[in-house]
Amino acid sequence: MNTTANPFKGVSKDDFLNAIAPLRKEYHKAIEEKKFMGRLNDYLRQAYAELEGTDEFNFFKGWKDKGFKVKKGEKAYRVYSAPKKSSMKVEMQDMDTGKREEKEFSKTRYFQACIFSRNQVEPIAA
Repeated sequence: MNTTANPFKGVSKDDFLNAIAPLRKEYHKAIEEKKFMGRLNDYLRQAYAELEGTDEFNFFKGWKDKGFKVKKGEKAYRVYSAPKKSSMKVEMQDMDTGKREEKEFSKTRYFQACIFSRNQVEPIAA
């Protein structure tokens, strides 16, 4: 039994998104500082579930594959994607020796992904 009070009960979706905006900024700052908070998506999904009254969420394509469509005017909830690594090779020249060498730089990035709740979709009419 969950004994914690729901801080989002009766809060509009816009107010909720404004309330978590600072948390999202902290998340981006943590990524830049290489201190990834891997549990943020779990926290966001729990908060979204309390707001929506359901814990069934899926991506747009996921709902479409299940035979549902997103209702007109619904706005997606944001979570973060799985980490994506990218790399770039750069040719650099030493200013003192004039020697050229190729260096590879890599970066891990997290992108926003959009999810919709069960309450935001309806069956596709056949």
